[in-house]
Amino acid sequence: KIITAVLSTSLLTGLIASPAIAEIVSVELDQDNADKQNIIQSQGVQATLTYEERIDIEGIMSEVPVLNISGGGASIETTASYSSFPYSQAQIAEMDPANNLPEVIFSSFTGGAHCCNEVKILTFQPQTSQWEIVDVGFFDGGINGVEDFDQNGVYEFITYDNRFLYKYSSYAGSFAPVQVLKLAGLAMKDVSKEAQFLPLHRKVLQDMWQAIEVVTDEGYEVNGVLAGYMATKAILGETTSGWELVQYRYDRSSDWGLRECPTNYDDQGNCASEWVDYESFPAALRGFLLETGYLSE
Repeated sequence: KIITAVLSTSLLTGLIASPAIAEIVSVELDQDNADKQNIIQSQGVQATLTYEERIDIEGIMSEVPVLNISGGGASIETTASYSSFPYSQAQIAEMDPANNLPEVIFSSFTGGAHCCNEVKILTFQPQTSQWEIVDVGFFDGGINGVEDFDQNGVYEFITYDNRFLYKYSSYAGSFAPVQVLKLAGLAMKDVSKEAQFLPLHRKVLQDMWQAIEVVTDEGYEVNGVLAGYMATKAILGETTSGWELVQYRYDRSSDWGLRECPTNYDDQGNCASEWVDYESFPAALRGFLLETGYLSE
């Protein structure tokens, strides 16, 4: 339970040392005001967030979040892919200084035990004078907006690497590294390793260390925490000391994550290639960190 609490996106927001200097406006719709129409404006952009009866992704008529944007002489409408809960958010903030209008960040909560925050970024392209949608993806947890952590006037999407969840332990025993995504044109760029974000990783590393102490004392799942710890140490350029702790602390009795399908699964759920079996958790973790780019050969 301690680890799960640390994974909450509210903690990531709490790591911001002081208020961001760049302008940002936001609006939320939830069960208390889902029947209202909320309009926000900033720097020549207007965003209207409502709930309307639409046919969702499963073909069922339900109330879904709808976002309408206008600015730069153009407009666009988009909806959430699926929403069983009346909880959504729109923000207007500068994420890409290369164009002449701020972006609109559209977040909506799908519901579920651990899922999901769907995030879309709508950005104005001066070359075509049109708004374009960047599908950032689905992320574990509730709604998490953008932040200007380094206070340079440009906002980033700060989350954690969902690939670590359930990888070497249960959800409650997982502790994923922080991930910082920056908008560049019509793509999201992972800038987690840039120097200005290292204090963020350093703070999370301290929380990971405390979690390792707790789960070790309680005999709980430790490998899921060690995986995130090692990834964070790699980001900070401290791989040697990170591996020393992994080798000393890992649970040798756990086989969680030691068998992996290196390709996709077929329609029957079978691995489409030969399974890869690792002899130990450190070996499996090293392969995973190489695959995900936290380590290099």
